[in-house]
Amino acid sequence: IFSDWSGGYGRLIIIRHPNGYYTRYAHLARMRYAVGRSVVRGEQIGLMGQSGNATGPHLHFEVIRNGTSLNKYTNYGCGQWVSAKTGIAANFDL
Repeated sequence: IFSDWSGGYGRLIIIRHPNGYYTRYAHLARMRYAVGRSVVRGEQIGLMGQSGNATGPHLHFEVIRNGTSLNKYTNYGCGQWVSAKTGIAANFDL
């Protein structure tokens, strides 16, 4: 639903999922998502970066349900640290 510059978040993508869920991906170096287009599981939608108010390259990933941000320490089943060199394709059901 959103793919643009957003102040402190820098380059930001917000994707709407079923059942009132949204995911937010911020501080991206590049965005590879166009608003209104469906996303396929495993598709690369952006590149981790340092845009906006970021002190170093990272991905701000957030899950929102019905307008409320969910616990950022929830384990979504990835169980891996990710580096800019190796990356990861993470899949989980909302």
